[in-house]
Amino acid sequence: MILTIKEIKTLFSDNTLKLDDKTCPTGISKDTRILKPGEIYVALSGENFDGHDYVAKALKQGAIAAIVSDKKISGDNIIYVEDTIKALGKLAHYYRQKFSQPLVAITGSNGKTTTKEFLTHVLKTSGSVIATQGNLNNHIGVPLTIFSFHENADFFVVEMGMNHLDEIAYLTQITQPTEALITNVGRAHLEGVGGKIEHVTQAKSELFTGLDEQNTAFYYTGCPYISAMQTKAQKRTFGFSPNNDVWAENIIVAQQGTTFSLHYENKSLTIKLSLVGKHHVQNALAVFSICHKLGLHDDLIKQGLESFTIKLNRGRKIVKNSVTFIDDTYNANPDSVLTAFNALLDEYPQAYTIVALGSMLELGDNSPQWHEEIGKKAKDLGFNEIFAYGNLAQNYLKGFGYAQSMCEKRFFQDHNNMADAIKESIDKQKEPVVVLFKGSRGMTMEKVLANLEKTIED
Repeated sequence: MILTIKEIKTLFSDNTLKLDDKTCPTGISKDTRILKPGEIYVALSGENFDGHDYVAKALKQGAIAAIVSDKKISGDNIIYVEDTIKALGKLAHYYRQKFSQPLVAITGSNGKTTTKEFLTHVLKTSGSVIATQGNLNNHIGVPLTIFSFHENADFFVVEMGMNHLDEIAYLTQITQPTEALITNVGRAHLEGVGGKIEHVTQAKSELFTGLDEQNTAFYYTGCPYISAMQTKAQKRTFGFSPNNDVWAENIIVAQQGTTFSLHYENKSLTIKLSLVGKHHVQNALAVFSICHKLGLHDDLIKQGLESFTIKLNRGRKIVKNSVTFIDDTYNANPDSVLTAFNALLDEYPQAYTIVALGSMLELGDNSPQWHEEIGKKAKDLGFNEIFAYGNLAQNYLKGFGYAQSMCEKRFFQDHNNMADAIKESIDKQKEPVVVLFKGSRGMTMEKVLANLEKTIED
């Protein structure tokens, strides 16, 4: 890290630091399980743990100092603060100002992680990229991402999540983005913002309102909530109509991928994604817009767009004989489920379709209604069967129109039992079968898929 003990002393005057002013920590850590010698340990506290209990252990493992809020902790190389989480943010804000490279911040109700990975992949065609790892996108994860920055990187990409108002504003203040993207605004994390989509819009808009005149905000005009947002920054638009700075037409969705014409500045490119679905075209337009603004050569952007593949459980496909499993188990809310429905039907219009849905969490008081709506939509779109997991998931079955006796046979609280029931249904079919697995992260629907894969292999 390009950070000295002298600077830390200036930021946090209440300390017992005995280290040489020129000493530089090797990093910042909140977890003694992965702490490395030379790092500074930050004692964070949560509902089920208190990091202050591990200060002695951290120092013994080689931490050169510890940031604490408990005055009872004594000894050399202790930094005292009122709130360790706020101290983490303060230090990250200071550290971020040491870098002049472009920093792209991404938030949105759906697709922000996939878009982050997509953008990172394309940027790597032209330089070194440091991006958010895993789901480190909250008030703790974002500062930790900033501490991974180094001067040899060409680009920074930071994902921002939220579950309450003012969180994005706080993260924007810390990160000071040069470019910002809101992928969409939808029915996600409603519980934390009072159950209203207008509050989700307000929370997401904090990214754009936190920008300055020299920054750039990328607007997806297909979302009216985004289009109405205010910003001081320069605007660049993308979408599916010619009045955008970057736009797409002639979209062809097939099992092998998605092809479309991309237009910008009176120029055109034919893009052939390996991804299936119109929503991936939207992501590609966003990525192209950002990379073009950052000065990447158009040929390299095209190359990056076309070579990107989805990893982990965000639409991964597993094919076994005449059965295709779609692993979209990373997370779920009403809008992302509908997106997954449409993508499946675009790709497999003739297949026998089964949906295995886990409950959608954090939707607030209207949660039963949203689940029932999704079940009805599945029926209207022509899906053949639904299986449901988790307390709220019973409403999917109600919306689909199953009789009570059938609902009881299709509702599960055990992953293995659900897998067995889906396997029984698959075995009855003579035509190709496609099974979509989706649910909130807490439902761990990948366990159903893993059990089912094993059963079919046997």
